[in-house]
Amino acid sequence: MRDFFRTRQAAGWLPPGTDTDRLAKYLACQLRGMAVQARDGVSRRQLRALVALLMTLWPQLARLSAAAPIATPDARETCLGTPLEDGVNCFPYLC
Repeated sequence: MRDFFRTRQAAGWLPPGTDTDRLAKYLACQLRGMAVQARDGVSRRQLRALVALLMTLWPQLARLSAAAPIATPDARETCLGTPLEDGVNCFPYLC
């Protein structure tokens, strides 16, 4: 997905400052979440509603800049690749 966005960025479809790495990670998370929901029985109508929401956010996502600050985690959070204080394991492939 990152390569796809970089190609589109080079073609002028995305602004030059778009953080294609973060954009690809974000969309990969969205797709994985939707896949889990589909597996668990969420209807096509509900999944399409999620896609519609994502597409309304697309203009903002496409402008996601490498210079834009990343949200600061609260005191209980650490990098996604490490366990939280309560021992819940996170997703190491997102870091």
